[in-house]
Amino acid sequence: MKYCCEEFEFDVKVPSTTAPNIRIVQFLPQPEWEKNRIYMGYFITLGYLKFDIMQVVTRHIFFCPYCGTNLKLFYKSPEYANEIEGKTF
Repeated sequence: MKYCCEEFEFDVKVPSTTAPNIRIVQFLPQPEWEKNRIYMGYFITLGYLKFDIMQVVTRHIFFCPYCGTNLKLFYKSPEYANEIEGKTF
């Protein structure tokens, strides 16, 4: 997989318990008839054991903090996700 820059790749690959880190989260589509759509979210977190969007301190980001790449346009594939709603939280 190709990342937008080395710094972003490093922060995505560190464990979720490491602070700070970047999480690429794949959300499940709602309602069921949208099941073929892919929804991704991009967050900077302060470390956690189990992801809970309401409990974990997060900052939603739209651009890479290092190189400025538009994350929604670059990271479209679920293979980049390091969190999946319903499976990892």
